[in-house]
Amino acid sequence: MWFVCFVTFVIDTLTKQFAWRQFTPHGMSYPFKEGSDFNFVIVKNEGLMLGFLSGNQAFVVFVMAFAVYSLYNFLTEEKFLSKKTYLILPAGLILGGALGNLVDRMTRGFVIDFISIGDWPVFNIADAAVVTGIILMIIPESLRNNRG
Repeated sequence: MWFVCFVTFVIDTLTKQFAWRQFTPHGMSYPFKEGSDFNFVIVKNEGLMLGFLSGNQAFVVFVMAFAVYSLYNFLTEEKFLSKKTYLILPAGLILGGALGNLVDRMTRGFVIDFISIGDWPVFNIADAAVVTGIILMIIPESLRNNRG
């Protein structure tokens, strides 16, 4: 889990730094390929998901730090991952993504989002890792529950 967490955090941090330097001025869209719905655009996300609680930075940092701390405690509980080793990859993705956005928020005061696909909200690698991790946690659990 820790390796996946570390790699996710590093990739997220490096891609945010790259995007911040390359795709300026902020708000302009840079297409990945002409005519594509996949674009790069810098967005300063000062709130939680979809800008929720934007403008209340201290509270947002507290909520994020508490969520990461709670997630860490839950995922590192000895019995949890030792019984469900198939959750190690998704746990690392979720924790690495959450840490990436928390560090961004604590050091910059906002999270850098830069990936735009069609009508979806702009996101970053950390967001994608968290969502992917959640999906990878839900699928095996729902399959186990459907089998009886």
